[in-house]
Amino acid sequence: MFCRKCGNELPDDSKFCNKCGAAIDVPMEPQTQPEFDPLQQMNEQRPDPIQQQVAAVPNQMQPTSPSPVPQQPYPVAPQMSQNGWSDTKKRARRNVLIFFCVAGAIALFAIIGAVSSNKDKDDGTAGSESSETVSAVPDENAGSAAAASPEHTPSPTPTPDPAMSQEEYMASCEWVAYRDVARNPSTYKGQNVAITGTVVQVSEGWFNSVTLRVATSGGYDDIWYVEYTLGSDEPRILEDDEVEIYGVCTGTETYTAVLGNSITIPAMEAEYVILLSD
Repeated sequence: MFCRKCGNELPDDSKFCNKCGAAIDVPMEPQTQPEFDPLQQMNEQRPDPIQQQVAAVPNQMQPTSPSPVPQQPYPVAPQMSQNGWSDTKKRARRNVLIFFCVAGAIALFAIIGAVSSNKDKDDGTAGSESSETVSAVPDENAGSAAAASPEHTPSPTPTPDPAMSQEEYMASCEWVAYRDVARNPSTYKGQNVAITGTVVQVSEGWFNSVTLRVATSGGYDDIWYVEYTLGSDEPRILEDDEVEIYGVCTGTETYTAVLGNSITIPAMEAEYVILLSD
């Protein structure tokens, strides 16, 4: 015996197809037709008076017999095509990728905020007075002495007192030449130093932080890498400003130039930046 819907071969006593779930029409046994009785046929055709009275009643008064419930075949589990599985996997991969991108962005902002907050706390405890930029007359002797000073090993500078005034801090800084620090950065690392030059580049960051590149020999030669945090009342530092900078030497800083080559220059964290020209 075969299924009429899908053609699957089935046992003879099957009632439903084990493949598609369709009901199997079992052939009924032939029934013997009763003998014809004319008298019985006349009695059946004679109208029944009780049925005629019931038919006279309006249709809305007649009882309604429940409609037969059609027999439903067994449900068949839907089969997902290869394309359906592929689309589901693609959506799952896309959702996972979006989740990791959002989580990475949140983590990155959290790290940047934590680093900036720690830096502000360190800058706040460096001295009781806030750093400020003041206008002054350039000291030509100091600038020429810094550029022409011979190579030497500076004497260790004691750690400044947190209550040290601006004048005392500036007096504790030693004027250094670019070539001395560039050649022996470990010797000057951690020392209070002073430089003078022209600002050739300004990069402003968060919380009033700025990164300066200062040329100490005019033009774009002998560049220093300077990190500084402006006070709330300080004016902005612009390119081509003549400045004097007092702070702590941090050794050297290496960055990648526009052409892709690495450049290493002396670096310092400034405590005071004094404008020599407007």
